[in-house]
Amino acid sequence: RELAESHVAPTTRRILLADVSQSLGQDISYPEAKRVVLTEVVRCSKRIVAAASVFQLGGDAKLITQCHHDSCGPPVKSFLFDLEEDTSREKRYCQYVERLSTALAHVTSTFPGLDLQNRVAILVPDDAFLHGLRAVADPHPLFDRYSFLTASESTALLIDRQYRRATSQALVLDTLANFDGIERLIIIAVGLDAPLGQGAEDMLETRSRLYRGLTRAHMMAIVVNESIQGGWLEWLNTVRLQKDLKFDREAEMKRLNAEAAETLVKKRVDEINAALQAAVGKAQVALS
Repeated sequence: RELAESHVAPTTRRILLADVSQSLGQDISYPEAKRVVLTEVVRCSKRIVAAASVFQLGGDAKLITQCHHDSCGPPVKSFLFDLEEDTSREKRYCQYVERLSTALAHVTSTFPGLDLQNRVAILVPDDAFLHGLRAVADPHPLFDRYSFLTASESTALLIDRQYRRATSQALVLDTLANFDGIERLIIIAVGLDAPLGQGAEDMLETRSRLYRGLTRAHMMAIVVNESIQGGWLEWLNTVRLQKDLKFDREAEMKRLNAEAAETLVKKRVDEINAALQAAVGKAQVALS
């Protein structure tokens, strides 16, 4: 905030855009200001808005979130796979690269002839995952026709037609945190899920990053993840697309348990607060 204030005059009107669902869901202190609730989404398709609502906070209020347009877009696609308990780190990333290759093949078959140059972003949870994936992906034969950009490189890139003809198609590959505030036509969210029973902070972060990952996409969102028992995405193993049915946003929102994410987040926040209070109590006893 101090950095932003240094670039504007004291009389300049400011607009703060915020989405509590992108946070950990804990109490956030906002400056005093006139509040306006935005309920329409411009950049995402109807299917992406509906899918992201599973991880959205706000209870029944989130049901009023809708698209500004009538584009349903393609279904959100998931590539979930099983890993053996003793799978090595290298083999784990190899499995992810194979599924990522399948996901990219799905993109090209869905949109034949589409130039993917800087239109696809592959988002991973952290730097450790990014380095592990890159180590396997760079020499992988299926990636010969793609090069990779960081989030910052992709936002600074201006490419003319001659460059497009001379080089491989460049895709964004970076951590979700580095991609915050950016969006692309197609998003592939890789390895973002984690068990709900993990640490309270981890659980809140997982919900946030799944929501943020999906809502970066304009037209298509794809999830690539190992099957995680008790994870946020576990329910996708039981979902099957009915290709003969037209997407009905109203019907999907009626089936949605609007309080599910809210309830889980509140439970974890209460656990964090209880742990903090217990720690403070122990510290006071020790000091006395």
